[in-house]
Amino acid sequence: MVLNLGALKSGESVPVGADIAAVVKAAGAAPVKVILETAALTDAEKRLACRLAVEAGASFVKTSTGFHPAGGASVDDVRLLRALVGPRLGVKASGGIRNLADTQAMLAAGANRIGTSASAAILAAPDRVPVAAFSDGPRFPIGACVAVPRSERAHACDQVEPQRNHRQAADQLEHAPPPFPAAGDWTA
Repeated sequence: MVLNLGALKSGESVPVGADIAAVVKAAGAAPVKVILETAALTDAEKRLACRLAVEAGASFVKTSTGFHPAGGASVDDVRLLRALVGPRLGVKASGGIRNLADTQAMLAAGANRIGTSASAAILAAPDRVPVAAFSDGPRFPIGACVAVPRSERAHACDQVEPQRNHRQAADQLEHAPPPFPAAGDWTA
């Protein structure tokens, strides 16, 4: 779901939180990603949006749809989102991620999912192999894969055949305990 950006920017946090909670309730057991459009928000608004997503029971916060004129994911935003939601929620970096270096930077900043339309370019990087599919949308049949050097592979997903079992690999990542610190201070 895309966060009600207008209401959030107008300071109307109660209807924004209620909107997220209604979607979470309607989704039942299905995970809900709350798209924040971080490039259009101040840090204070990002803190508020993350708090509302956590309180409403969302599963992920996502940086961007990739279509907002203000831009997409940034390493600083991913780092902030991870600090705010801690291990409780996933962080999906999406928007403007075009190559392996971008992908690795987002993962290092705390993203545990990547949304990209540049899967082929990322997978074509020299000495790289796909580890896990992170994008579950129908737009990209092979998913948006993360690639790391063969010498650095040490994940359960290495045992999964990516083209046939990419959903299983993503599930393994989602259910693994995240190696991130506890949630940050909402007011900082």
